[in-house]
Amino acid sequence: MSVILTEQARKYEEIKEAQEAVFDLWNEYWLEYSAFNTWQFWFNVLMIILPLIILCLFIDRKRLFLLLFFGFNIHVWTAYIDSMATRAN
Repeated sequence: MSVILTEQARKYEEIKEAQEAVFDLWNEYWLEYSAFNTWQFWFNVLMIILPLIILCLFIDRKRLFLLLFFGFNIHVWTAYIDSMATRAN
């Protein structure tokens, strides 16, 4: 029984080391290509913020509740579909 536990502990440590190595690779990739000092990061921020500013300026305030409810409804349906698809692989 102790041989199985030591084998299990060895495998667990091997997996943990591999996870740390993968995390370090992802972190290095992010710092090189996606950090705050890259133009791609600020382009993505602009693509999120700019449509929201335009939406606030030009939205039909009389039907705001209807539009927000519609957006929330779409959000809930896509979350349900995504969770079902994730469970079904």
